[in-house]
Amino acid sequence: MCEILPPTLTARGYLDFLNRRIHEFLEDIPLNERAHIWYQQDGAPAHYGLAVRAWLDEHFPQQ
Repeated sequence: MCEILPPTLTARGYLDFLNRRIHEFLEDIPLNERAHIWYQQDGAPAHYGLAVRAWLDEHFPQQ
C-alpha cells in the first residue's frame, strides 16, 4: 500500500500532500461521490503552517 502522508507530518509535508498527493487519495473515489465529500482538518500544527494557510486561502477563498 502506498503511504499518502509521511509518518511525521510537518507543514511542508502537508503542503506537499495538498499540492501533489491528495489526487492519489481521491483517484479511487467516483466523481459523483466526490461532490459529497467534506475535507476537514483538525488542530494539528502542520495544518496551520504559514505556507499551508496561504495555499488554502488561495485555493479556497473565504472558507
